Amino acid sequence: LVVEIFHDLDDRRAEAEALAKLTNVHIARQEPEQAKLVARDVREIYRELDDVTGEAAAMNQVVMANLISEDDYDEALVAAKDVVRLFRGPNKRTDVEDKRAAGNALHALGKLQLQLGLPKDAREAASDALGCYQ
Repeated sequence: LVVEIFHDLDDRRAEAEALAKLTNVHIARQEPEQAKLVARDVREIYRELDDVTGEAAAMNQVVMANLISEDDYDEALVAAKDVVRLFRGPNKRTDVEDKRAAGNALHALGKLQLQLGLPKDAREAASDALGCYQ
């Protein structure tokens, strides 16, 4: 209902924030498919608003939703790498490389890789993250 009100008011940012909260509810209730659907809507709204930080937060929700089921761990890894690409590399979505955001995304990627049993990849991501923070 709240989401519909913001939608009717054409307040896209408030709509995205309300949908992000709904995504968290789905994650807490162990409803990964619903969480991913809503998080993708959140990402689209933030993309329309050209809000890279909001888009990254929505993508991190996709990562969290994919971690609910072991069958979706590969999707979680892809989503985590997509967050890194928002902030660095040739297709980054920011005018200047946001080193702190890139470091945070790399840190999250490294933690996920470690959890998935990919220690070499995790070490590389952690090393890259440290480089961003220096």
